[in-house]
Amino acid sequence: MGNFVKFVSILLVSLLGAGIILFMRTGLHKQLHMFSPPNMDVERPILGDEITLPAVLVFSKTSGWRHHEAITAAADVFRTAANKNEWAIYITENGAIFNEEDLERFSVVVWNNATGQVLTQLQKDALRAYIEEGGGFMALHAAGDGSHDDWPWFVENVIRADYLGAPQEQQVQSAKVIVTNRLHPITNHLPKRWPRKDEWFGFSTNPRGKGVTILARLNEMSYNPEESAMGKDHPIMWVHQVGEGRVFYSAMGHTATAYQDPDYAAVMEKAMLWTKRTTWPPVELEEDINDINGHAD
Repeated sequence: MGNFVKFVSILLVSLLGAGIILFMRTGLHKQLHMFSPPNMDVERPILGDEITLPAVLVFSKTSGWRHHEAITAAADVFRTAANKNEWAIYITENGAIFNEEDLERFSVVVWNNATGQVLTQLQKDALRAYIEEGGGFMALHAAGDGSHDDWPWFVENVIRADYLGAPQEQQVQSAKVIVTNRLHPITNHLPKRWPRKDEWFGFSTNPRGKGVTILARLNEMSYNPEESAMGKDHPIMWVHQVGEGRVFYSAMGHTATAYQDPDYAAVMEKAMLWTKRTTWPPVELEEDINDINGHAD
């Protein structure tokens, strides 16, 4: 009996140790906030006098999965872009900044991998009014990861695609991005075929045909989409308009290295300028869909 108890004790300790190692290796130790109820902010931040138009608000609050390194890297990209273009920038995780008075001080709002339930209903209403009345909006990667199902208007009108999933066995993979619109101001510096390494989202509904201009899509033959496959037409980056406001969404940006790519950093800067509306004419350019119509990738 004594040997059996000793065996069971050793087994339990081994299983516990293996569980702790797995917990650490998968990064779940950095995601403990996911297991707590969402914390809604009610006290507005104090904005300094230096926040004058043009200005960009970078928001990265999470109550879902948190992309620690990518959030930091993207914030650095926007600091650089703001300084270069003589914009003010404010970076925060305080959802209470989403009120009419504070939002009026920004030309563009960026959801930098923001996930989960992060705003109260009043804050959601303020952001919706801001966009519909002409404010620019950028959503990056996990801002479209399906964790915002508490806000159907955001998914249906801002993202315009329902999240399906991403590869699980090999989460980050090299793939070939096909830039389908190289005339657009955001993507006119990119090659037609753009090799990238990232986490690749798939969507159960295709944004094409929903009033969006597809800027880039994935060649699914160049990586293993597993259960997130969409087929030949797999959009990965697009723009559109919500009311009077311009919207940009990129499903790329899971890793810090994604933002350290000069070409992708330029996409972020140019998207910031484009969503501001006054940088380029508001006329949308015709999408080049030759690659969808049977041309080889």
